[in-house]
Amino acid sequence: MEMSGPARAGQAPVRPARRGGNPEKAKSSPTLSRFGAVAIAAALLALAAGCGKRAAAHRPSLPKPAPIGWTQTGIASWYGAPYDGRPAASGEIFDTHKLTAAHRSLPFDTWVEVTNLKNGERVRVRINDRGPFVDGRIIDLSLAAAEAIDLVRPGVGKVRLKVIRAPKTQR
Repeated sequence: MEMSGPARAGQAPVRPARRGGNPEKAKSSPTLSRFGAVAIAAALLALAAGCGKRAAAHRPSLPKPAPIGWTQTGIASWYGAPYDGRPAASGEIFDTHKLTAAHRSLPFDTWVEVTNLKNGERVRVRINDRGPFVDGRIIDLSLAAAEAIDLVRPGVGKVRLKVIRAPKTQR
């Protein structure tokens, strides 16, 4: 700090005056202290709000079961290698060698007969995943299911889905 004037023996150095004028006006005004108190109170309330009980997360409602015989026609695709061994949306581990499929809205464990409309080949699959995530497609088949209806090479094809009863071994 820079001192003004020479210091005399036994006397404290003289400090320079505050910038901005009169030091008496530097005291806080009542409006400023009220604002500060309100700000502190608001901050404490915000912190306290985070300490309360957490409400359980809202779980989305389960899809309604599709009636036996319900049909849908559209484009199918298939998926395999990169997803093999990873969890599907249902929680089970995806296996490209099982007859399974992904559908956007059918409940998990719904059985569907998929008919390739180009060649008439059919396969029965169980819905265990969500998808497809490409506009215009209605179902993603596992590699095994796509092989069963000769859909691997073209990659996509027009199909008809029909909800069927689960096989007796699956009930």
